[in-house]
This record gives sequence, structure tokens and C-alpha cells, in this order.
Amino acid sequence: MSNTLTRVLVAIIAIPVILFLVHQGGWWFTAFVEFLAVFALKEYYDMSRAKGFQPQAMAGLVAGAIFPVLLHSAIRSGNAGITALAVLAFFMALVLWVLGAELWRAKSDPIINTAVTVFGVVYVALGIGSLIGVRNLFHAPWLSAFPDPNIVLDYRGEVLVFLMFGAIWMCDSVAYFVGKAFGKHKIAPRVSPNKSWEGGIAGLLGSAAAFGVLSQFVLPIIPLEHAIVLGILIGIVGQVGDFAESLLKRDAGIKDSSAIIPGHGGLLDRFDSILFAAPVVFMYISILFLLRG
Repeated sequence: MSNTLTRVLVAIIAIPVILFLVHQGGWWFTAFVEFLAVFALKEYYDMSRAKGFQPQAMAGLVAGAIFPVLLHSAIRSGNAGITALAVLAFFMALVLWVLGAELWRAKSDPIINTAVTVFGVVYVALGIGSLIGVRNLFHAPWLSAFPDPNIVLDYRGEVLVFLMFGAIWMCDSVAYFVGKAFGKHKIAPRVSPNKSWEGGIAGLLGSAAAFGVLSQFVLPIIPLEHAIVLGILIGIVGQVGDFAESLLKRDAGIKDSSAIIPGHGGLLDRFDSILFAAPVVFMYISILFLLRG
């Protein structure tokens, strides 16, 4: 079977499953995000081992499994203080756990091992875990001042995730085709030699147009000017996420983060843009409505 056919078949199966899980929300979606966080973290730790580092992979994987559940429960608690304290306590406990374990591991380079372990949780688990925040955002207490009896809150969260995915897909597609046709000036040839400024700028404009226009039909609670800004931000940070993952792979000397998805590589390869886009969407809309309140 050719690689192209494999990619298409996997996409035909995977996309409806992902759409279903986003639609279901609740613990279904949280379990899905938890799966992504754990296995993407494993890929990251495998990359770090390829560089000769010795991360505390088990500690990181346990933290990656806990964070989505913690964020889901904290946001659904309806208390902003509990949400902030839960996330702060989580990362404090993680740092203490990892530093304490280094005392008895008898491994060389404890500074590097600690940094690699904790950074993996921040980079991967926090990034992917922020999908929980986006999906449950309109249940958050800081948005409770903006009810709409005609719109179910869960619908808003579902649509917001779809809008974010759509903006990232539009950015990637436009950047690819414009870059292929007109790209002359390379952004970072050392990391991604085929990606150009022409394609990158076109991609973020495509992201802004997709998020800005579509949001006015399906999520009009977000003002148009903010929807356009958010689309631009998704276009920028999504591409940065792509470059960042490529940089890590090149440093580790590997082509794909893993082979877990036939024809597509690893989870980090497929969700690299989400790692940066999801936290930005979550924070931007939270701040927007806090200021409006």
C-alpha cells in the first residue's frame, strides 16, 4: 500500500472519530486529550533520550495524564480561584517531585534531566491539555456574566474547538499552496527548508479570514475585530509550533516523532500547532471577557 493511500485511509477513519469526541465533550473529550498528552509526551522523552538525556519519563507521563483531568474538574468547579490554585499546585508538586527524585536517581546531569522532564510537561501536556480549557471555556466562571438563553454553553465550546482546528487547517493549506507557487524567501531554511515567508504570511491571513468570517455565523458572541485578531494569532503561533517541533526533531536527528499514526508520523507531528494555539485561544478569550466584565 502506498504512503499516500495509507495517509488518506487513516484520515478517513481518524477525522470522524475526532469530530465525534469533540462533539461529545465531557469526559469523552478529556480522555481523548489525556491519551494525546501521554503519548505525545512519550515521543518527546524518546527524542530527548536520542540526545543522550535521562528524563524522568514516568514522572512526566503521570503528570501528563493528571493535568487534563485536573483542568477539566477545576474549570467545571465554577470557581476561578480553585482553577488557578489547582494549576499552580500541580506545577509546584511536579517540580518538587522531579527535583526530589533526582536526589536518589544517581544519574549524571540532574539539571538537564530536571529541565527536560519539566519542560516536556509544560510544552506538551500544558499545550495539548489546554484543549480541555477551550472545550469547557464557556462553563468557566469568568464567562458566566455573558449568558445567552438561546445558546447551550456546551455548543459554544464545541464550536470554538472546531473554529480553532479550521483556522489551523486553513493556515497550513494556504501556506502550502502559496508557498509552493510563489515562495522565494525562506523563513528558517536550517529547520524547514521548504517553508517561505510568502507562504507563512498567506497562511496567517487565511487563518484570520477563516476564524473571523466563520465565527460571526456560528459564534457571534466573539466580536469580529477580536475574531480576526485571534485568527491572526492562531496563524502565527500555529506556524511557530510547527517550526519548534521541527527544530526538536532535527536536534534529535529523527524524521518523525514516532510511527504511531501510519503514514502520518507521530502525535507531535500532527498536533504541533495545537500545542501553541490552544493556550492562546484559551487565554485570549478569557482575558477578552474578563475585561468586558
